Amino acid sequence: MIPRGSLPDRVTKTVLSVDQKARIDVELAKNWIRALRDPKRKQARSLLQRKRPDGKKGQCCLGVACEIDGMVTAPFDSKIDQYQGRKPVGAEVFVATDNDKERYTTMPPMELRYRLGISDITNIFAQLNDGNRMPFGKIADLYENFLIKNKVLDGPVE
Repeated sequence: MIPRGSLPDRVTKTVLSVDQKARIDVELAKNWIRALRDPKRKQARSLLQRKRPDGKKGQCCLGVACEIDGMVTAPFDSKIDQYQGRKPVGAEVFVATDNDKERYTTMPPMELRYRLGISDITNIFAQLNDGNRMPFGKIADLYENFLIKNKVLDGPVE
């Protein structure tokens, strides 16, 4: 259960069960933190990934997680992909590498969420990125503190 309070408080106060901790891929979690702290990454809103007018890609914090997990991108296809009934400008989708029919535009696959320990609070990360416009570095710090408080990490990621 997620306690009431500000969104960052709701993340850091969320307590993981023993089963949830056991499913976390610690190396993937560390790599997500490192990737979010990379100053070369461009942040985007509302979609996991989109191409910007300058040709460079921008990603939501959850899109960064998809990329570092090895998912590949494909062009948005309005016949297949759904996004509020329209094609957003520059949209791309992440495709599960083993199944082209599994396409993701706004949320990563549940299996990835489990491996990051955020299955219960994924929407909070989306809100921090999209609605609150929290920079990647602050999202990384928040996630890192969440993992430290839940004793998944012993200390800060280098």
